Amino acid sequence: LGRAIHALCRIGDELYVEPEPSKLSFRAVSSSKSAYASFTFFESFFSCYKYEEGNSEEEDITCKVSMKSCLAVFRSPAHLDKQVESCQIKIEPGGVKLVFELHCHHGTIKTHYLPIIECETLEAVYRKDSVPNCLVVQSKLLTFSLTNFQQSETELSLIVSPQKMLLRNYNEDDTAVKKGVRTEFCLERGEFDHYSIGTDTSVTFCLKEFRALLQFSEAVGLPITANFETGGRPIVFVVTNSPTFESNFVFATLMPSAGNNMNNSQQSDTNTPESSRNSASFQEQCVIENDSESFPQLCISESIKDKQKDNGDEETVPGTPPPQKKPRYLFSRCFQDTFNSQMLPGYNEVLAEDSDEEVRT
Repeated sequence: LGRAIHALCRIGDELYVEPEPSKLSFRAVSSSKSAYASFTFFESFFSCYKYEEGNSEEEDITCKVSMKSCLAVFRSPAHLDKQVESCQIKIEPGGVKLVFELHCHHGTIKTHYLPIIECETLEAVYRKDSVPNCLVVQSKLLTFSLTNFQQSETELSLIVSPQKMLLRNYNEDDTAVKKGVRTEFCLERGEFDHYSIGTDTSVTFCLKEFRALLQFSEAVGLPITANFETGGRPIVFVVTNSPTFESNFVFATLMPSAGNNMNNSQQSDTNTPESSRNSASFQEQCVIENDSESFPQLCISESIKDKQKDNGDEETVPGTPPPQKKPRYLFSRCFQDTFNSQMLPGYNEVLAEDSDEEVRT
């Protein structure tokens, strides 16, 4: 339960709690309405589950609390596993507070009262059963794949074909692609637990919420099921442990652009050179795209050099002369020639004769 709350806190700032006769649901939605997550814990998940309906429609049990206050209850999932024996959740019809009682070791009970915020109905409309593409993969494999991407990446493209799936970082601006790093990771069909692709497509979604999904899935040790159609339609990730709980992560995807169409096999060989390039195999197309994006950068650098050369021909500006370097010595006389008295002019000329030698007695 604590790990589910931590996963939901990375989706939205408010937690929706919805009790039902045989299950308890926790939901969250992002502020931009582009990501939605729901955790449903069935009656078999709890040691004791008691549900009583309200006397009227005004006494609705569904409530909403602040995610920040809820994180204060479940600070560290690892700490909860070691210290907390059980958790009791209480909510009354028409109540103003959601109560969490943590029964810890040595008989200690911690009680948290979370104020209930005025709640509106939250319901996401999506489908995950009648979609052409379905993948089942272990969370550790996807977590390892994301280690090849930079932490600053915000969006991830998932490109599928009948034999393999590509994970690629997404950049909306072409100039960012030319200047930045383009990362692509390939997963073969045999690396999946289940791989069913009915339509070749590419979907791009937010990477932040996807990391929250991987963190929860890896913590509980369960595989991830991905159900999707095409770009522009939501992609649904499911982590389930029947019959105890089920989690659904629904992410909005970007509309596919004209340059990213995957229907290569349906194009004829008599199309334009651009179309013939798109009709190549999937691997060849990736190589061609990388080459075509690397060449313009070289052309740009060359054009800048030519422009600078032309400007230099029009107006010649003399360069700054090099500075005059004068030797500076602390003991300058040490580097001068040694003084020699014989080199002085008139050295051999005698101006006064020597005096008589003294007579010794």
